Amino acid sequence: IHTQAKKPLQILYLSYTVDIARSKSATIKRIIESKKYQEVFPTVKLLKNVTSNEYWSIDHKFAGIDVTGEEQFTLCAAGLKGSVTSKRSQLVIIDDPVKSA
Repeated sequence: IHTQAKKPLQILYLSYTVDIARSKSATIKRIIESKKYQEVFPTVKLLKNVTSNEYWSIDHKFAGIDVTGEEQFTLCAAGLKGSVTSKRSQLVIIDDPVKSA
C-alpha cells in the first residue's frame, strides 16, 4: 500500500462475511512484510501497535506521509452486513459480496 504523492490512503475491504475480509487483510499484511515488497517499497511498514486484521495501518511517519487531522488507518476489513459507518476512505474493495449457494 503505497502512494507516490505521500498522501494517506484509506481502504475499506468489504466481503460477504467479516471472516473472509479478515483473511484477505491478513494476506495483504503478509505481502507488505515480505522481502520482495520491502525491496520495492522500503519506506512502507506496518504500525507496530496495531495487530488486528480488521483495522490496521502502515507507519505513516516512517513512510514520510503527513496524516494531520486524518483518521489513521490504512485498511478496515468488514463484512457487508457489518458496520463501517463513519469510516471515510479513498478506495473501497468489494470482494465476493454474494454468498455462494
